[in-house]
Parts: sequence; C-alpha cells; structure tokens
Amino acid sequence: MPADLRLPLRLEHRHPDALPPPQEAAGGLLDAVALFGPAAFLHVGQTALPRADRPPNPRASLIAAAHNPQHRPCPTFGDALLVGPPRRRQHTHVPAAYTTALLATAARYQVEFHRPGSSYRWRWTSVAFPEAFTAYRAGLQVVQRYPPIIVRAVPDGPGSRGRH
Repeated sequence: MPADLRLPLRLEHRHPDALPPPQEAAGGLLDAVALFGPAAFLHVGQTALPRADRPPNPRASLIAAAHNPQHRPCPTFGDALLVGPPRRRQHTHVPAAYTTALLATAARYQVEFHRPGSSYRWRWTSVAFPEAFTAYRAGLQVVQRYPPIIVRAVPDGPGSRGRH
C-alpha cells in the first residue's frame, strides 16, 4: 500500500517462502498493527517515528484505524504491507474482505459497523460513497464518539446487503 496517493494499490501473489521480510518490503523498521473484522496484519513504518524519507500514508492510517479501534488516531508513515494472519509462523493470504473492498471497481461503497467479538453487523444503507477510502473516512467519523467499533467499507451491489 504505497504512501504516495498517486500510486495504485496492488495485490501480489507470492508463495510464503518467497515473501521478503516485512521490513524489506516496506523499507525499514516496522510496527505490525493487528486488524480485526477479518483478522490480518498491516505492517507500517514505525508510527511514532515520522521521517523525511517516509511520508504519511493516509490510506494505511484509515485501514489501521477502521479495523483496529485501539489504533485510533495514529498516523502511519511510508509504504505499508497488508498480510493475512500467520499460520505455522508464516503469513497467509490477505482475507478477501480486504481485497474486495480495496481493489474493487465498484461504483458505490457502503459502510458496515460491528463491535469486536460480536457477529452482528450493521450496514449504513442510506448513504453510498464513490470509493472505499471515502467510505472508511465517513464511517470513522460516525464512530468517533462511541465505544470501540470496527468499520468496514464494502462494495454496494447485488447480494452485498448486511444485517440490520
């Protein structure tokens, strides 16, 4: 996930043995931010150490804040690497919920909310957004005064209605 907003997000398929260490892939010392709903990890430049060679990464900051309520607000710096949860000491594929939301070419996105540890999800169906990061930003504004709530951007389309 490039920090440069002019660069697109990209998905790379690699065998776990062929993955570079997260530090090498993102270019330096990293913090691993646990993400929930669904489980994954976002490897980001150390959040407490802004540096001239690592510009702010607003997309990674939104993902971290939306999928880990304890990570709000905390800007991230430099390129980020999103990986699936570890299994047998190796990271797995990025869960489809992330790739669908972040790489989809949907015309509209909705926001879904849920409490950590709960299977109940609430979809904000009265509002649609033109892209995933706009949906994330709006969802985070809604939950800023509430207890920890996970926010997800979901493409709006046939069969994408959530529970109400």
